[in-house]
Amino acid sequence: NMYEEVGDLLLSITSLCRKLDINPERALNDATDKFINRFETIEKIVIDNDKDIKDMPLHELDKLWEQNKHNF
Repeated sequence: NMYEEVGDLLLSITSLCRKLDINPERALNDATDKFINRFETIEKIVIDNDKDIKDMPLHELDKLWEQNKHNF
C-alpha cells in the first residue's frame, strides 16, 4: 500500500543521506524553515495587496511562489 511505500522511500532517503554524509534531520529542518519563510513572504505580499490568500487562484499563488523561490 502507499503508506508502506512512503515509509520505504523515507528509509531510502535516509540511507542516501548517510552515504552523502548529510544529516537528514538537519536537511529536513532547513528545508522546512525555507518553506515557512517563503510562505510567510507570499502571505505578506498578498496582504499588502489587500487580498485574501483563500480567495486567490492557485495559478496566481504558484506565480508568487516561483517569483520568490530564488530569494531563499
